[in-house]
Amino acid sequence: DRRDQRDQRDQREHRHQRLHAVALYAGLPTKHQLAVFEAPPRGQRKVVFATNIAETSLTIDGIVHVVDCMFARQRAFDPIAGLETSCVAPVSKASATQRSGRAGRVRPGFAFRLCTKAAYDALGDADVPEIQRSDLTQTVLRLKGLGIDNLLQFAWMAPPPSEMLVRSLESLYALGALGDDARLTDGVGRYMTEFVEIDPRLARCVLAAWNLNCVYEVVTIASMLHVRHVWSPGGKKSRDARSQFAVKEGDLVTYLNVWRGWEQNRRSPKWAYKNYIWHKSLCRAQEIRNEMLQTVARLKRQSPPDDPVFSGCSLDCLRDNVLLRKDLASAEVEERIANARRALAAGLFLNAAELETSRTTTQGQPIYRLLRERGGGTGSDGDITIH
Repeated sequence: DRRDQRDQRDQREHRHQRLHAVALYAGLPTKHQLAVFEAPPRGQRKVVFATNIAETSLTIDGIVHVVDCMFARQRAFDPIAGLETSCVAPVSKASATQRSGRAGRVRPGFAFRLCTKAAYDALGDADVPEIQRSDLTQTVLRLKGLGIDNLLQFAWMAPPPSEMLVRSLESLYALGALGDDARLTDGVGRYMTEFVEIDPRLARCVLAAWNLNCVYEVVTIASMLHVRHVWSPGGKKSRDARSQFAVKEGDLVTYLNVWRGWEQNRRSPKWAYKNYIWHKSLCRAQEIRNEMLQTVARLKRQSPPDDPVFSGCSLDCLRDNVLLRKDLASAEVEERIANARRALAAGLFLNAAELETSRTTTQGQPIYRLLRERGGGTGSDGDITIH
């Protein structure tokens, strides 16, 4: 009949349609993210390749079919190595149901799950709570600041593994935030609780920077480390743009060059776009940086005169933006950079690693092993070099 003929004609037209492919993921520039909401050119079918950002964050009109790979990239914390990794893991049944709901918002749709029925039945009913697979150092420090010392009897909504709690306590003790009785220390520990925006390791770096007279440098680096993305993707062009700011001292000092260039160009979005840098990330880093500078100034005013944490310099060092000064001698600049690296080592020493010269990965990449995994020194004298 006529309906069957019309359906066959529509199928032939769709079969010969060209595909209009667009991507969608969290690290994509906003300009490109908005492309998923635009109508495709006439005669083309829009196909959106998306991460799990499209699972709950937004709804795209006109989506009729959903092809679910049944996997998602999740953050997971390894309490043994003390590192947070990003791994690919199967989704839960709840997530699969949420993904299938993306289809058929405006008309009937279909969801195709790329797994067998047995594999689907073996999935968990819900995702593992993030608190059970995340680093709890900042959470434990916050609870200690609130006066909650017995963490094992705390009423967690989803109790985390005991290994993660122990690792967090060990890290805070190594940073000087906790004493032998697992309570906050009067100096460093109390001050670290005031930095609610950043990781405790970075807070320890900022406190160490005061006596080394490099607060501006370390606060800038800490704020850049706090944002998720600094460099925008762009292949070889992005790598070439990044090489303009690279220095032999490493990526952390490279961030100082990025910030200095952004400030010297009056925080121009066009400059950031030209150099494959996230302008929004720098704006967010600026907010965090200002909050940290205000926190440091407040702690300095409230600290006693003989406090060893704030005995290095006065509040005047916070009124001089040394990153934009052009009258500093090269020797003074090198000294400030060296002091900044010392301050960073005071909080990031937990990530110290050594290069294994005896083996590499299957792709020929070098292998680094954390010193904490070895449980001892690196050699006969135990000396390490901080880069």
